[in-house]
Amino acid sequence: MALKPTIQSRVASLLASDGLDRAIIRFNRFKRWIGGQRPRLIFFYDFANPTCANAIPVALGLEGKYNVEFCFLPLAPKPSPQMEFEARIRAYRLADASREANRLRVGPILGQPPDEATHKILLAVAHLHHAQGEARKCIRSINRAVWHEGRDLSDRPTLLSLIEEIGALDPARCLREAANPATLSTLGANRKLIQKLGHWDTPLWSLDGSLFYGPDRHAFLLDALADYRKEGSQ
Repeated sequence: MALKPTIQSRVASLLASDGLDRAIIRFNRFKRWIGGQRPRLIFFYDFANPTCANAIPVALGLEGKYNVEFCFLPLAPKPSPQMEFEARIRAYRLADASREANRLRVGPILGQPPDEATHKILLAVAHLHHAQGEARKCIRSINRAVWHEGRDLSDRPTLLSLIEEIGALDPARCLREAANPATLSTLGANRKLIQKLGHWDTPLWSLDGSLFYGPDRHAFLLDALADYRKEGSQ
């Protein structure tokens, strides 16, 4: 009978000392610990947002350093009915991303976002590589090709060559599967998931339900991950 007040007082203490976000993380970590599970860190990404271009190498660099379950989810493009407004946003993002790339030393931003049709194919290609255990290599390769090498992946031979460089799937078969409605529906499901979390864009991290959006939240994410750092990792 005394258990309930103890739990309530513990929750109140967490809220008072750590704030709501940290309390949510700790509460979810406790639930996973009870169930014998590691905390889950989801990274939502795409290849059309230059801000995400800088976040991808950061995300890949975190894996292996923390005792969490990493999950990389490609996000289907959101509808863009106001093209002129979207173009201005892209210009601002490119300028910000270029400055951020210099600070992070991830390489200069040289490319432009792919067109919508090409972007869907690239996300589908990344999704197909997940099943082969080659998602990280694929994400890194596509991101570098689009943003740091400026390769035109709307050109089919160029895209086939990139898939061949990744080396996990047959290029022609991969592109056929990328156009499969079942593959594309998975990307749509990821879009619904991010909306369910209460967000809409990349780069977005979800650590056991607590959200971290954009490059300016990277420091907060690292702070939240501090409790999960593996021994010996830097």
